[in-house]
Amino acid sequence: MAGLSTRAGRALAIVGIAIVAVFVVGFVHVYRAPVEPSSGKATRLPRPPARSGLLLVAFGDANHGAVVTSDQNGGETYMTSDGGRTWSPRHFGVSALAFLDRTDAIVAVPVPSPSLYSTADAGRSWLRLPAPVHVMALGLHLSRATGGPTFLDPANGWWLDASPRPSQTVLWRTADSGRTWTRLTGSGLPTGEQLWQPVFVDRARGAMVIGPATGSWPTLVTTQDGGDTWRAASLPAAPADSFGGGIAVAAPQLLGLQGHLVVSVALNTVAGGLAQWSSSSDDGGQTWLPWSREPPTPATFFAAPISDDAGRLLMTDSQRLWTSADEGRTWQARPLRLPSGAQALATVAAVAGAVFVVAVRQTPPGTPGVALLRAPDGGVTWTEIRLPHPVSAVAN
Repeated sequence: MAGLSTRAGRALAIVGIAIVAVFVVGFVHVYRAPVEPSSGKATRLPRPPARSGLLLVAFGDANHGAVVTSDQNGGETYMTSDGGRTWSPRHFGVSALAFLDRTDAIVAVPVPSPSLYSTADAGRSWLRLPAPVHVMALGLHLSRATGGPTFLDPANGWWLDASPRPSQTVLWRTADSGRTWTRLTGSGLPTGEQLWQPVFVDRARGAMVIGPATGSWPTLVTTQDGGDTWRAASLPAAPADSFGGGIAVAAPQLLGLQGHLVVSVALNTVAGGLAQWSSSSDDGGQTWLPWSREPPTPATFFAAPISDDAGRLLMTDSQRLWTSADEGRTWQARPLRLPSGAQALATVAAVAGAVFVVAVRQTPPGTPGVALLRAPDGGVTWTEIRLPHPVSAVAN
């Protein structure tokens, strides 16, 4: 965490831990009320308990977006159509929400049973869709959600069932925006192992990470026929600088990037630090380029790169925004120039020229707090987005 004071560095680490802990609380108390049609008007929000966390940020453009928050009493999904000046609760509770373009979004709700909803008007109205899975193991990681469906575009999506029998791995596919789902053969998918959501670069080619979230070297399976059949693929050997031959300290991040796949993994180094590495594939994951080291030292496990709609990778350290236009092989940096006292934690969205960053700051009482910042001009001018309620980074 170069450039951070010791105190600020500790604050960043605490924030990362606190967000994970808050998510566990939110997941236990996720269910709130049945979904009702919303007029889209902002609602005056009650003041929540002091301990609350920001779990997920999703935007379709500079103004249309959503956040998922959690507190001791549960959690909620809020949406905005005016860049965060006003927020409307959607009564989903804690959910996995993803914008597919400016106005199309999908929301998967895990409890009391998996439910799926779509909107084509940025959240003003919602259509309930069938959810083919029986159990949804939801994970929220600030910039992405795992456990729900993953979509290539507003029409084509896949959903890995989190509760098959030990001898089965079940994968579902939709080609009509989730209105109907087809169970795929899934030949070649391993059983009895941790599987992560598939990522597709087109309707035929995709890949999936296999293995536990931490403590092992990841492996992959790939498909060339839309998910019906899969075969194993090998990543390059672990970088020489990695400790113990490559032990992932966080679940690898797999991204689709305009016809390319990119995998990013955080590894302990021989010197005792932490480094993030990436590799890319232009043939749907069958072969991979050698590892390239990503320039920022990650402050937390949420600092993995994200992709924007221009085909670039973006990530941040405390005061710089890094971008790569060649799938992570080379990087360029620019100063973030955040509001006074804010230090970037992770880049969480980049769409239609707007970039969003979650930052940590010292609030007046001296306790770390979390802020959501936006630059509508690609990272030059930053302003704070007022969240639906204050987010505290540490439990008192």
